[in-house]
Amino acid sequence: LYAVHLIPKGSSYLGRVEEFASAQPFPLTDLLVNPEDGAMYVAVGGRKVQSGLYRVTYVGEESTAPAKSVPGGEEARKRRQALEKFVQRDVKPASQNQLNKIWSALGAQDRGIRHAARVALEKQPVANWKKKLLPETNPVIASAAMIALARADGKSSSDVLTKAMSLNYRTEKSWQQRIDLLRSITLALTRGGEPQAEQKKKLIAWLDRIYPASTPEENRDLSAIMQFLQAPSAARKGMALLRGASGQEEQIGYALNLRHLKSGWTSLLRESYFKWFARAGNFKGGARLSNYLDGIKKDAIASVPESLMTVGLKKIIETKPQSSAPQFTFEPRAFVKNWTMKDMAPWVPSGVPGKRDFKNGRQMFGAGSCYACHRIGGEGGAVGPDLTSVGGKFGAYDLLESIVDPGKEISDQYGSSVFSLSDGSQLNGRIMNMRNNEYWVNTDMMQPSSVTKVKAENLTSIEPSAISMMPPGLLNTMDKEDVLDLMAYLIAGGKSDHELFAR
Repeated sequence: LYAVHLIPKGSSYLGRVEEFASAQPFPLTDLLVNPEDGAMYVAVGGRKVQSGLYRVTYVGEESTAPAKSVPGGEEARKRRQALEKFVQRDVKPASQNQLNKIWSALGAQDRGIRHAARVALEKQPVANWKKKLLPETNPVIASAAMIALARADGKSSSDVLTKAMSLNYRTEKSWQQRIDLLRSITLALTRGGEPQAEQKKKLIAWLDRIYPASTPEENRDLSAIMQFLQAPSAARKGMALLRGASGQEEQIGYALNLRHLKSGWTSLLRESYFKWFARAGNFKGGARLSNYLDGIKKDAIASVPESLMTVGLKKIIETKPQSSAPQFTFEPRAFVKNWTMKDMAPWVPSGVPGKRDFKNGRQMFGAGSCYACHRIGGEGGAVGPDLTSVGGKFGAYDLLESIVDPGKEISDQYGSSVFSLSDGSQLNGRIMNMRNNEYWVNTDMMQPSSVTKVKAENLTSIEPSAISMMPPGLLNTMDKEDVLDLMAYLIAGGKSDHELFAR
């Protein structure tokens, strides 16, 4: 259970998240603050697990009076709210002067104002502002206007694509601007359909010059666009990205975008693609993940012409996944060394050295199986702590030590327990759930859905364990540069624009 503290930032707010309450397990279902006694009531349970009701009160010296509003951002919010008035029902179209102000606000530094301006623009008659797009030289305004035009008028998709191809994607330093440009192209194709043959040819040539891009988010969008256009290079480039992707979310994204592709395949590329599905069968996720992967595979099979469905390809397609821990690399990695802190401490005397390789650091996060348990930048598992902000909590030495020797200091939130049974046996693991009179214990974090059920009447004690559930040796297939790139990736929170990756 988290508390979110809102801090004024420009025309909107920034949320600071703080852990408020936790337990193991803690299946939250609802909460409310009772105005009569001021206490918070929290309900847990659901789906046949142990239910409960907690009453949370405060004991201490701090004031419990209602908090006052935090000052700041008043003028920016007034500007945003003035733009939002154009979105209200039955409002008259903007005058030319008002339209110019809306257009100018598309380039505001404040994200909330930019968004309000774009939505306001979409509500105006397209004929009143469409002509302003082509001569626009500000890329921030242009990308916002392209998104607005694609959303407001599918018949203008050709104009959006023409403007997009006039911009220099590779020299654009802003990641968000590049993403917005790709979004405008995606919307233009989604709303307007496949472009005319000549423009389609030009668009594929333009895309080929920028694909693959430098970040997974860009490549996710680019691979989808290239598939939609049935670009000749889509299979080759998409499979190269799939082979080099580090985590299961990224891999699934590329596999999804390749499923309807009919052109550009070689027999080796297609075989490699369908071999991926056998490996992906061990990916971990929600209850519907296997059905989702089956759906992708079904579409991919339907895209293979009958004449190319060879005996060998059918055999690969029919291969069932072998039950094992998830593997996030296409090829097994060779053992390098059983690293110790004595070996690696000299590498980070005052932090991780700069000019690191973002792509390799991301791949090492997958090679070390970190994705199986940890999230970073919105990707990965959830049985271990989220590592997105770990760089702000630990120095390079301490972070490296926690990987090499995970048992040296164990967080009580993610620690395991020793379950002593009446027959004299013991079990080391984490309580994942409680149902009726039974504990569901996970003994392998690499397989979070695998549990051992222990009846309460068979227990003699439950004690904190001194053994970490995080396995040792995760760096043993990496060399020095791999480890340093991984450390940079962790400290950067998975962000490619961090100073550690500056060249």
